[in-house]
This record gives sequence, C-alpha cells and structure tokens, in this order.
Amino acid sequence: MIRESLEEMRLWDENLKLLDIPDFLDDQRWFDFIKRSIPDLQVVFSGNPWVRRIFKERGISVVTPPWYNRGEVSGTKIRKLMREGGKWEGLVPHAVIDVIQGQLEALKRPRPKLEADSLRCPRTEG
Repeated sequence: MIRESLEEMRLWDENLKLLDIPDFLDDQRWFDFIKRSIPDLQVVFSGNPWVRRIFKERGISVVTPPWYNRGEVSGTKIRKLMREGGKWEGLVPHAVIDVIQGQLEALKRPRPKLEADSLRCPRTEG
C-alpha cells in the first residue's frame, strides 16, 4: 500500500526501497538485517523514537517527517472504523482503498475444497 500511495502521489522513485522488516527483539540484529538489505543506506525517514535512536547511534542520518493530521488520522482509528463499518475511505489515499477492497474481494471468493486424497504425496515405484 505504501508504494501504491507514493505512485499515486507521483512520489515513487526507483531509487527508493521498501522492506518488510522482521522484529528480532534485538537492536543490533535488527540494524544488521537492514544494513545487509541496504548496504549503501544513507538516510532513514521515521517518526518512531526507537527507530530514530537505533540509526542515530550508528551514524545514519534520520529525518523525522511531519505528522499528517495526527489527531484526526491514525491507523488505530482507521482500523476501528473499518471493523465497525464506519467511513474510513476519506482518511487514506485512493490507492490504499483499492488495495484493501481487492483483498476483501479475494476473501469473499469461494475456495475450492481440498479432498484428503489431494493432500497425499504420490507414491513412487522403487
């Protein structure tokens, strides 16, 4: 959704890299994973104090982006509105709406039933 939103706003650049970062529960392992994934890392954008500290301690430049309507827009509020059937669409970019609606439609599609025989490995003659 992040990439789609940046593309919609014409902010995506092929030099940008988005990562799925696992939580190692260890600052150094977490940082090392990122450095292995992006060896030439020069700047990090984050509003998270923990993330900012980790990178600053290791000499990486950190930019703290300004909050966007912080009191009005938050992931927690948007998820709550979605659960309760409220109007959340006006709080996110159109690209996010498209991604979420596509995922919801995929969940509604019937799934084929698996028969027990289809789960067995075929026997090989030896």
